[in-house]
Amino acid sequence: MKEILMKGMNSIMLDCEHASSLVTKSEFVKLSCIKRVQLKMHLASCKFCRAFADQSKIINSQLEDIKNIDEDNLNEHLTHEQKEEIQETLDATLKEN
Repeated sequence: MKEILMKGMNSIMLDCEHASSLVTKSEFVKLSCIKRVQLKMHLASCKFCRAFADQSKIINSQLEDIKNIDEDNLNEHLTHEQKEEIQETLDATLKEN
């Protein structure tokens, strides 16, 4: 019975690689209900993947802000100041966690 239960849990729980992939994917497409539940379960128990998810949201949000401000220069690289601002935000988030 215990083996059956463990096998079932292993098929539900995600490893960190799969969870981080779903974090990234979820920023661009809607995940299925099962994948969302699996990801939430993993994030609830994995501080490293939670940190990755938080950082990913910050980076995407700041890049979106930059894109909205400077739509004429979308093909150009981030300025040194923009890179520093993103890094400072990430550093502050890491200190909070």
